[in-house]
Amino acid sequence: MSVNSIKRILTKLLINHIIVGADICGEQNINEPLPKFLKDRELNKKTNKLLYDFLTEIL
Repeated sequence: MSVNSIKRILTKLLINHIIVGADICGEQNINEPLPKFLKDRELNKKTNKLLYDFLTEIL
């Protein structure tokens, strides 16, 4: 699922509900080969930052 799709879903939830917290998850599998693990970890860091910034701005 794209970050923009998640943002749209969260926006709809925030309009109709009181949100008391959020957990940004979806970490990579630690059993992946190292090159894939490192690539996925960087993608996760970027995605987590985008979602954190979005939620901080909205909440």
